[in-house]
Amino acid sequence: IKGSSQIQSRDVPQDHVTPGSLDPAMFLFYVLLHVAAISAQTYNVMDFGAKGDGTTKDTAAIVKAVQACELSGHCSLVFPPGRYLTAPFNLTSNVNMIIEKGATILGSTDRSDWPIIPPLPSYCQGREFPGPRYTSLIHGEHIDILLTYNR
Repeated sequence: IKGSSQIQSRDVPQDHVTPGSLDPAMFLFYVLLHVAAISAQTYNVMDFGAKGDGTTKDTAAIVKAVQACELSGHCSLVFPPGRYLTAPFNLTSNVNMIIEKGATILGSTDRSDWPIIPPLPSYCQGREFPGPRYTSLIHGEHIDILLTYNR
């Protein structure tokens, strides 16, 4: 760490951000981002009725948890260990989606669960097929989110 006589660089893991590794504005941004994440409400999808058994569709519970996040203004959405079968769902801004070790989000194989949406402008009506496309499993437009996966 630059300018530090108490901590040697060998004491700090290589992937950690330190005051000397960023310019002051970027370091302040990094600190504020983490303070916001720490102070956010935490919503566990299981508390909203998700089963996480890999056979029950957990879409309704996940959507309720996302709606609670939206009302709180900023939150952490937690998927604890389990297998969450779901149709596509939309995220909202200011969500830190945490997928804990042992958690898997499974997309439904029921084609009727997948909404058809307009093609992306960059695809010029689709590359493989003309016209609209199916939405992605986790969807959102013009949003600010953070995804965290604990291995």
